[in-house]
Amino acid sequence: MYDAGGVERHLTEAAAKGKFGSGAELSRVESRKKRSDVNHHFCSDLKYLEVGLKDANSRYVVVKRQPALKVQRDLQNSPVQFQNEVYFYDEVLPVLNVGGVLDEVFPRFYCGEGSGDPDKDLVVLEDLSEAGFEGRRPGGVYLDLVHCELVLRKLALFHAQSFLARHRDSATFERVASQLQEAYLTEENSAFFESLVVRSMRRGVDPLINQGVNVDRLSAFLERFRDMTGFFVELITPETNTGVVCHGDFCANNMLFKYSEDGRPVDLRFLDLQRAKYSSPVIDLSFFLCLHLDPDTRSSHWDELIDVYYESIAKLVPQGVLPSREDFLGEFSRKVFYGYMFISFFLPLMLDDKPMDIVALSKMPETIRFENMTKAGGQRCTELLTRMVSHLLKKNYI
Repeated sequence: MYDAGGVERHLTEAAAKGKFGSGAELSRVESRKKRSDVNHHFCSDLKYLEVGLKDANSRYVVVKRQPALKVQRDLQNSPVQFQNEVYFYDEVLPVLNVGGVLDEVFPRFYCGEGSGDPDKDLVVLEDLSEAGFEGRRPGGVYLDLVHCELVLRKLALFHAQSFLARHRDSATFERVASQLQEAYLTEENSAFFESLVVRSMRRGVDPLINQGVNVDRLSAFLERFRDMTGFFVELITPETNTGVVCHGDFCANNMLFKYSEDGRPVDLRFLDLQRAKYSSPVIDLSFFLCLHLDPDTRSSHWDELIDVYYESIAKLVPQGVLPSREDFLGEFSRKVFYGYMFISFFLPLMLDDKPMDIVALSKMPETIRFENMTKAGGQRCTELLTRMVSHLLKKNYI
């Protein structure tokens, strides 16, 4: 039987708790080959297993572990990420998932441990590939309107449960949601994070300033980054009664889709809740829209897609519980910079021809490391970031 790092023990306990069905008992655990069409996973190491059960059909699971490389664990704060994801499934999701409404949003969680020990931490989830889910078609950064509308309606369903949970029992919701930890900006990595963000986000701003485009507005925008930590905290802090449990890393890399026979996306699941946080709904929405809309789609359908999200959530949350459209759009305009902030260093990595070499990167002097990271993706990426900033100017967000 497969038992690396106590996986069998966790699965046995999960079976005893009825996670595999009433009365199910573990009989065997065997390793399986990774499916070739499942997305590459950067934040954890994955193992695919078949869980044999006495007098029941086998279950197929994915086991997530902290990355084997210490430098990678340190870079992405893996202990906090695993603690967050286990806490989300164990404590947060039960508060939100009244009536099982979110069973169609996330994979089934069987068991996990978030102790901070890389040899023990794990998350065990159902293998969605067995139900026909796969990475987005086609690959690449940008999504078409059909994908985007499907994603935003599902995001609205997820976010709606936070408004409803607060309405049912605000004390319980606030207590549980507020225990999610910030996984990006921490005391240990704040200097690196601040330097990376400031250098990265200037990549789309400086070309416009150099061309004499809206210099006063862009200069004022850059001033906000002088206190990078304060600006980041301002962006992620929810406004009155608008806070929701956010995915926190809401991009297509963390989604699996199901397609009809003619190739149309008909369903999806959200994965990888390691960066979940209690924050503004704009955090998820802005990152997704800034990253996954190509310039032409963004220009033509930006407002339309924001409406898809808001109208979808408004169908689920009673009037008076959900902020008005005007209030929501006001909050969006104040916090949309979060999306640009993160795509400024995320998009280059997605567009670069060479995968990021974590080990080589860690051995570089800091100045060379930042220079390499902010040149990733080449001139095309610089142009795309500049067009994103131009869009923010056009919409009067800046």
